[in-house]
Amino acid sequence: MYYYYDITTGAYVGCGLSAADAPTGCEVRTTPPAPAPKTNDEIIKELTAAVQAHLDTKARERNYDGIFSLCSYAPSTDPKFGPEGRSGSSWRDACWSTCNQVMADCLAGIRATPTADQLIAELPLMVWP
Repeated sequence: MYYYYDITTGAYVGCGLSAADAPTGCEVRTTPPAPAPKTNDEIIKELTAAVQAHLDTKARERNYDGIFSLCSYAPSTDPKFGPEGRSGSSWRDACWSTCNQVMADCLAGIRATPTADQLIAELPLMVWP
């Protein structure tokens, strides 16, 4: 497949199996261009969603609806739910602190932007009581 750059749309368009199929005077390529790099807002949104999903998944291991539900038990006097809620709340805070520092370092050019999996691997581990 060949691609040509359409100046009216600013995009590469598939034009067929031959460079001759492209309009006259167009740049012709045999591969489409690489996708544009993600914006800072897109990166932050993606990493934030990954951390939130990680927190919710961990809370569900103990049959809570998610991290918000787990943390809501922090003031509980129940011998199981109270300690779990307090541990979950402390862990959530530590995870978001780590995430926010990583994102700040990336935006400042101090470090490369991690993938979602790499960021999750950097987060503190949840220690259940």
